[in-house]
Amino acid sequence: MFYLDEYLKDLTEICAIDSGRLNKEGTHGMVEWFKARYDALGFNTEIRWTEGHDEAPLLFVSNLGTESIVDSEEKFDVLFISHLDTVFDTETVKGWPVTIDDEGYAHGPGVIDCKGGSLLEYYLLKEMKDAGELKFKFVVAMNSDEEGGSKYSKDFFETLAPRSTYCLVFEPGRANDQFVGERKGGVKYIVKAHGIGAHSGADFEKGANAIVELAKWIPEITALIDLEKGTTINVAKFEGGLNNGQVPDYAEANLRLLYLDPAEISRVDALIERMKSEPFDKRCSIEVEESGFRRPPMHVTPNSKILFAALDEAGRKTGVSTERVSTGGMSDGNWVSQFGVGTLDGCGPSGDHMHTINECMKIKSVPERFNVMRTLLNDLFKEN
Repeated sequence: MFYLDEYLKDLTEICAIDSGRLNKEGTHGMVEWFKARYDALGFNTEIRWTEGHDEAPLLFVSNLGTESIVDSEEKFDVLFISHLDTVFDTETVKGWPVTIDDEGYAHGPGVIDCKGGSLLEYYLLKEMKDAGELKFKFVVAMNSDEEGGSKYSKDFFETLAPRSTYCLVFEPGRANDQFVGERKGGVKYIVKAHGIGAHSGADFEKGANAIVELAKWIPEITALIDLEKGTTINVAKFEGGLNNGQVPDYAEANLRLLYLDPAEISRVDALIERMKSEPFDKRCSIEVEESGFRRPPMHVTPNSKILFAALDEAGRKTGVSTERVSTGGMSDGNWVSQFGVGTLDGCGPSGDHMHTINECMKIKSVPERFNVMRTLLNDLFKEN
């Protein structure tokens, strides 16, 4: 049985913990909060982090019984993923307790992204254990640097993924209760143009305008957009120069590529090489840096199709909508899916306005998600 009042009480408690922006005290506080509760259930728990970055700890939980969850080579059935960090700073958290409005929404920092989902994982596994329904082997992986791109936790996910068959990501469900079945991959670029500075009046002809050089490449870059293939390139920032008295010797643009087909990266790479070797003004030069990691798409794999079919059947049994969407937003499910793992995202409660002071969770979606996920897991492993 799902106890919503207890869930909301716990949600209020963990949302009051400031685990934003790699706040070491807060991220460790969240890890210890969940560790104590999983320990009380008798599960194996392990805290890890990338060396030198203990401000971004991960909590791993399993029923494998191995000494180390991460270092074991034992296969398991389901990888549960969620994150414990938020985008909010200390002052925001202090002045923003969890509240419930008259329309059935809970409001608070991280209430939906992703503390509500992390808490639902715990309640789901607790109830299934108490009911003797854990007929499968699982690992829970909860990181605390997801909002920063999982810079220090990415390798842990890629270590666990090949050992798993299915992955359930407890990121928020969409505002209209949809799950996420597919996510685009992404790359961030910083394109830098170097020219020759000169006095724009007395020595104009001696200058090589970096802004003009980079501006000429923008149409070439955006020509690679292919909406039918799901390929988008956003020019998010363009800057350079100082004043009208100088021919600018530097300009910079930030780009973000999102794609479903990994082959699309080759088209961008080819253009980058041409930009470097064939500047419009031969006196200019172009350099390109990648910001962060190349994140692969979260694809629909053969195991995903099995998982989706089981989800639809669970939805039919529980009366819960199981519609799935494809989105350009990325999650840690992207790291896992590339290994052929059947991945379902948006398994957490539904909500809206993530990353803003209007962040909210649809309370009635909590027991609905609980029931459909419990039914899904029981159906999927009923013969084990």
